Amino acid sequence: MTPITRDWEPIAREVEATLDAVITTMGESVESTVTQVDQWLTDSARELEQTALDLQEQVETHLAEQWGIEVDRLCQEVDGAIEQWASEVNDWLAPLWADWAETGFPVNPFTPEEPESEGDRAALAPPTLNQYDALYDQLNPKVPPVDRHAACVGCRHYHGRVYNGTLLICGMYPFGWTEGACPDWEA
Repeated sequence: MTPITRDWEPIAREVEATLDAVITTMGESVESTVTQVDQWLTDSARELEQTALDLQEQVETHLAEQWGIEVDRLCQEVDGAIEQWASEVNDWLAPLWADWAETGFPVNPFTPEEPESEGDRAALAPPTLNQYDALYDQLNPKVPPVDRHAACVGCRHYHGRVYNGTLLICGMYPFGWTEGACPDWEA
């Protein structure tokens, strides 16, 4: 057998050139595909973001409208309840105001019958300051200083009232000064 000799070099160059062309074409194709996919993803992200913003605006508008409607309804209910309460209070107070205008002072609405005389009306009137003073003096009698509190005689700070059975001499010395002259004594 005789060896076949061929010149492989031109074929190798042709194969190499063909492979280079295929690789270049594939690289350009891949690069173009990557660019197109990147552009598609960018466009899709923009569209998705715009859709989300539009949806958010629609939801906010809808909620604002609904909340506005609910707040208005609630305000109307509260206004109605306040008006009803004010009407009931006015209906309850109207007779008292009428009595006030006629008599000059309110009549006790819990009295079963109208007072027939001025004395009865006076009995229904609230106590005067003099009556309160008399009650205060009765509950907390004033005790004059005696020999036991000789330093307090004539002092303007002397209080001398009895509270629950305990004598309060003055604010500075509740039980009185016991030794000689009081250092805070004033005429």
